[in-house]
Amino acid sequence: MAARVLDCNVLSAAGGLATHQPAACQEASVGELAKATKGLVVLDDAGEILGAYRGQTNPRGQPGPAELFLQWLIQVRSDRRHCRRVALTRQPDGEYSIYPSDAELAAFDRNDRIYVAVAIGSGISPEIVNATDTDWQDVTRALERYRIRVRNLCV
Repeated sequence: MAARVLDCNVLSAAGGLATHQPAACQEASVGELAKATKGLVVLDDAGEILGAYRGQTNPRGQPGPAELFLQWLIQVRSDRRHCRRVALTRQPDGEYSIYPSDAELAAFDRNDRIYVAVAIGSGISPEIVNATDTDWQDVTRALERYRIRVRNLCV
């Protein structure tokens, strides 16, 4: 069963909010959400990632792919067959204690570090799936040292 950590931009792209991307990006993101429901999704125990996902969805109107995925994930978040939740701790500076002290990762977007932290903390080497953020390309090789593979859908 494939395990993955989804950057919240996958939900954004699936919901059509990444208007600067071609239609193929939305299609790839919708497909990725469908695949995720057949595998294992990794989240943090405190709900920060779920909160980020909520921010990329529209609770009003007819639910689209992102909203349906979020509904599914909320329902299965306690089911270890579909979801692995990782407890994270923060250092006094706000950094996740498990985030690597690595010069190549020092400038990486602080908002995306949670995905790296849960991937490492899970102990199962899930891939991180990114839809639209180009900065993941800058850290892909560094993350491979920590047994983390990044798959870019649209960039």
